[in-house]
Amino acid sequence: VGRGRDKAATCIACHGEAGISPTPAWPNLAGQHESYLLLTMEQYKDGTREDAVMAGLVLAFSQQDLEDLAVFYAAQRGMFTATGRD
Repeated sequence: VGRGRDKAATCIACHGEAGISPTPAWPNLAGQHESYLLLTMEQYKDGTREDAVMAGLVLAFSQQDLEDLAVFYAAQRGMFTATGRD
């Protein structure tokens, strides 16, 4: 989790310090499934998923970096619990 936290500095402006986005324009990452987060970042990197900002950002990350970020954000407490309320 620590390696991902160190690499998340790039993500904070849009997705918040712990993965809770400050605005509805960007998705919350906290508590998402690790596999979903990793797949999404890989798709931005290979062009399968298109977003100019995300594509540009993930290009600088290695596969290990993407895995570390996915582990970090998956470990964060999400906005909602299984009951739908915090």
